[in-house]
Amino acid sequence: TGGTRRGWREAMARAASSSAMKLYAEGEYAAAADAWKALAAASSGEEAARYLSNSAACKLELGLARSALRDCEGAIAACKWELRAYVLKGRAQESLGRRSKAVASYRAGASAARNGSDASVFGELRRLCRGSPREEESESAGKLRALAASIPASALSLAVEQLAHGTGDAEFDRGIAVGYLMVNTNRLEEAGVVFDYLLSLRPRAVAARLGRGSARALGGDLK
Repeated sequence: TGGTRRGWREAMARAASSSAMKLYAEGEYAAAADAWKALAAASSGEEAARYLSNSAACKLELGLARSALRDCEGAIAACKWELRAYVLKGRAQESLGRRSKAVASYRAGASAARNGSDASVFGELRRLCRGSPREEESESAGKLRALAASIPASALSLAVEQLAHGTGDAEFDRGIAVGYLMVNTNRLEEAGVVFDYLLSLRPRAVAARLGRGSARALGGDLK
């Protein structure tokens, strides 16, 4: 029946997306991008936009700003409320030296927000609209927000769910999850920035201390 076929397709899509998330977490960005592009081609609307944004995030990791920009434009065309696409589009434009266009993208994203939009991504867009961080915001805090906004939402949610020794503070634990994703993808310098910042806020946060230790050990800083 039609319902059975639809259910089967949805199950296959969930499995494919889970596989792409795993590739992303392992730093296999090219393969993950290909997987998400294939899913986008078989989808439409918000779902296609989400997959294209994920593909763009992978391409930015690979330094493929122009290709990432095309994915972002495709995501926005599929669903103008996909806020992450605006963040990633701006990042791609900045990589290409198009600062004024990047700020315009951030402003367009902030204007596109609606009820139910991701509050953290909306907040990042509003900050980026100003062209520079507020004076009272630290560079490390801005870095953490930018990293969180660039990670596929599904991958970040999974990392938060799997977090051991969480604090119970959703925003803080989200930051810890970002740090662990940086460790898992061998982005150790960024992981160090994230964990140092988090520990400046909560020096006794066990998960953050363990994460910083892992980053330092893998980076050869611990003897």
